[in-house]
Amino acid sequence: MTDVEDRVFVTGVAGLIGSNIARAIHATGRTVIGIDNLWRGAKRNIQDLAESKRFQFRHADVATDHAWYRDMNSSDRLIHVADIVAGIGYVFSNEWGVFQKNLAINSSVARIANEVRPQQLIYLGTACSYPKELQRSVESSKLSERQKFPADPESGYGWSKLIGEITPEEFWKGGKCLESRSARQITDATTQSL
Repeated sequence: MTDVEDRVFVTGVAGLIGSNIARAIHATGRTVIGIDNLWRGAKRNIQDLAESKRFQFRHADVATDHAWYRDMNSSDRLIHVADIVAGIGYVFSNEWGVFQKNLAINSSVARIANEVRPQQLIYLGTACSYPKELQRSVESSKLSERQKFPADPESGYGWSKLIGEITPEEFWKGGKCLESRSARQITDATTQSL
């Protein structure tokens, strides 16, 4: 038996997906340290978690704030969900800004992972990182990893998410983390809410 606490850091914890990931992890008995700048996320999404002694919320921007990971160590896990996600209209109206901010967020998390070397790094990607011709119809066949390249995402958001997916793969290859993975969120254009 070890005295080391099983902790999982979750960026983007106050968003719809981040809060549900945190809730599922918390239900396994692990301690969750959630980070969010509350730009799109809301504290109401984590209100139930906030009542637990095994949950800590840290209001921070993962791209610019550096105190949020002050106590992270190599026995911790990091699940990186935070990115600028604001709907297709916003993404196409603000492509450069979305691309630039997401690169800053992902670069910061990569730098932190390189510094701390957590036990596990998981990055949440998206189907938007696939070539645009594969994103045209919900009737298309299932997407597979081999279809991701040659790359041709439809937007700056898709490009930033694809670059973000590559980061955990490079950490794993370089021996920076014990385990590193990318997971992908896939929804269709007709989905209004989860």
